[in-house]
Amino acid sequence: MGMGFRLRSGRSKRRRVRDRLFGYAVKRDGEYVRVAFGDDLDPAEVDFSPDAVLVREELARRLKEASPTPEAPVTLPSPPTPAPAGGGEAAQPIPLFTGDKVAAVRWRGALPPQKWTTFYTKVLSRLVAEGGLELTVELEAKPAAGLYVERVEEMRQHLRELGVADEVEVEEGQGE
Repeated sequence: MGMGFRLRSGRSKRRRVRDRLFGYAVKRDGEYVRVAFGDDLDPAEVDFSPDAVLVREELARRLKEASPTPEAPVTLPSPPTPAPAGGGEAAQPIPLFTGDKVAAVRWRGALPPQKWTTFYTKVLSRLVAEGGLELTVELEAKPAAGLYVERVEEMRQHLRELGVADEVEVEEGQGE
């Protein structure tokens, strides 16, 4: 399975292929039938179909050597992932897009406050561009010393400013 990703701009594809940052490949039925790497692509040659992908440099070099054509397509196995120097399990590389898709993805879990920005940057912001993202948030703030009523009112005000429901459950008491 080759690893590639899609760019919307033909100019971006052509520049990245010419500069050998990526290779440009066309697949049919899971096999590569065309590759360009280090070549100037004519704008008319840039295919925007789901079969056209950019592939990483290593795969592009291997494909270029194999010289795929529609008459003689090429299937290349993924290279093995080397084991880490200190032993243990090798981290799986994050693939560039292969063109394979799924209908939906869901995740549920707890995030420590230190990871919220990273979660937004690395997960949510990449999904929002695709559309169809729905985020449901559940929070509980229960500091040992309790919360001031004004903090709760401030929270309601900010929720209204965000245009979301400002109904919050309050547990009476002074904290622990």
